[in-house]
Amino acid sequence: EPAQLQAEELDAILRLVFPYRNKSAHEEVLYRFRLTHPEKLAGVEAMLHLDGGSLGKGTVYSMVCLLRLLLAKEEYTVFTNELERLMAELKAELPRRAYGEIMRDTGFREN
Repeated sequence: EPAQLQAEELDAILRLVFPYRNKSAHEEVLYRFRLTHPEKLAGVEAMLHLDGGSLGKGTVYSMVCLLRLLLAKEEYTVFTNELERLMAELKAELPRRAYGEIMRDTGFREN
């Protein structure tokens, strides 16, 4: 079933996504990026069954979660499986502390 977004939710999502689009267009580092002023997306977080405040920070985790609204279920599954594979590869290659810092920077783990 397609997601039913309110106009203000769509506006907030676009304010979240556009900075990522701009940074990627200029080949800037994305994994550490966070919005300076988080967006309020409680309705979207509830729709996606996420903890409150997890999307609005504008992290890589936020972008991955928002892709669920855009991709077909099968495409999202393929995407997340590949992402998990790459993250496992990264974990195996990096010291534990460095990997933990990257997971915090990307928003996949906040503590």
